[in-house]
Amino acid sequence: WAGMRPYTMPLIVITLYPALYQWFRRKSWNKKAMLLWAGISFLVTSFSGGLSETFTPVQVVFFTLLTGWIIFRKKVGFRDNNFLFVFAGLVGSITALIIMVSAPGNAIRQSYLPPAPDPITILRIALSGYSTFLLDIFNSKEKLVGLIGITLGAIWIGTQFKMLEKPKWRLAFILLIGGFIFAFGCFPPGAFGLSEPPPTRTHIIPDFMLVIGFFASGLIIGNWLEGQASINYKKIYNLVLIILVAGSMGYASFVNSTTLYSLRQEYAEYAQDWDYAESILIQASLENPDIVYIPTLKNWARVFNPNDNPKFYVNECIAEYYKLNKIIATDDPPTSTP
Repeated sequence: WAGMRPYTMPLIVITLYPALYQWFRRKSWNKKAMLLWAGISFLVTSFSGGLSETFTPVQVVFFTLLTGWIIFRKKVGFRDNNFLFVFAGLVGSITALIIMVSAPGNAIRQSYLPPAPDPITILRIALSGYSTFLLDIFNSKEKLVGLIGITLGAIWIGTQFKMLEKPKWRLAFILLIGGFIFAFGCFPPGAFGLSEPPPTRTHIIPDFMLVIGFFASGLIIGNWLEGQASINYKKIYNLVLIILVAGSMGYASFVNSTTLYSLRQEYAEYAQDWDYAESILIQASLENPDIVYIPTLKNWARVFNPNDNPKFYVNECIAEYYKLNKIIATDDPPTSTP
């Protein structure tokens, strides 16, 4: 849960925000009700923003752009209910960012990590991590086919309804590029905090941004197609789209499932290694030596594990839990603890 919470929970919460916004837009509200809605918007974005340092800066940028778009594109006043709802979301996002940056625990955590690099180095590290992230997607058949399937599914959904305004191809391109830009925005925070690209377990957030970009672009393309083709052609391309979506998503799901199944031995070995390390820790808690040595624990998810620095916060947390003085993880632990 500790690894899942910072990366999945903000996505779940912020995904509910558009539904909340559409519910809010269903009717006109008086001032008291409007203040309540603004408070809800503030609480939702401040909560989602407070869950992950990887996601929060991206959320702030998104709500800043959305607020600006409402002002300049829709040409609404500052007393407009739509503006107040979204602006409250922006304030909540900024509040979450300020609290996260100013939290006292940051200094303690940073003391175990390399000093923050300069802005140019941060950008270079972020670009390096982002290029690796994109190559991992586009060099993987199942991931690429899955992304194509999501886009085709969005195109099919777009053909099932009409927008109030005729969609433009330019909007589809902007949304697609926006997905790539917001996906990149997830990498500088990790480069700043770790002096290296963020670990792959955090990629669920840029994955989400990229999928949203392709999905939104597909909706616009599908809605444009709906207004172009005749009824006979609509039946044909709807059937073709459904077949392609089912085939691509089925292929991606099958390959991912078989890949996970093939890695079951690796997962089992990691669990066994942890069981062995814990047996040493439990025995040591009875003897209470000055230093306890355990074997190095390495895993596929790059989750922080104890290392050879007894002051590393993971080492200290484990030592405190088992009521030990110090623990050190090493590739060649002594046969007995001193």
